[in-house]
Amino acid sequence: MSEEIILELLARVKALEQQIERTRVIESSIAVQGYVATTNATITTIATISIPSSTTVTIEIHVSARRTGGIAGAAEDGAGYVQQATYKNVAGTATLIGSVNADFTAESQAAWDVTFAVSGANVLIRVTGAADNNISWYCAANVYQISS
Repeated sequence: MSEEIILELLARVKALEQQIERTRVIESSIAVQGYVATTNATITTIATISIPSSTTVTIEIHVSARRTGGIAGAAEDGAGYVQQATYKNVAGTATLIGSVNADFTAESQAAWDVTFAVSGANVLIRVTGAADNNISWYCAANVYQISS
């Protein structure tokens, strides 16, 4: 082979290596579940999701709640929530991109709530019950992430 052909082949290999490096990403989807019981209006974490550095993470949560006792509220009270949010990690801190999208909220009691909060590089899924209500909460979160 002539030196010219060898140099051309090496240049093509180098260009392919650069293209592969630019498109190499780590992507994954994981499921996170949480369960907690509340008896008052204290904000309580039901699930924690880590946001790695150099990663964009989209979280979709489905939360169901059911009153199981207490002297307030009514028998069969319940709630359901669907929310999405996207985060990135900026210097070790989970940072919301845009805003939280609350697709669906249905509550027997308006005081009940589900929110996203940040603690360092973690996103906390938090629930709030109501005074004198025993509430069982269940959270299923789908977590989609991509890194480069």
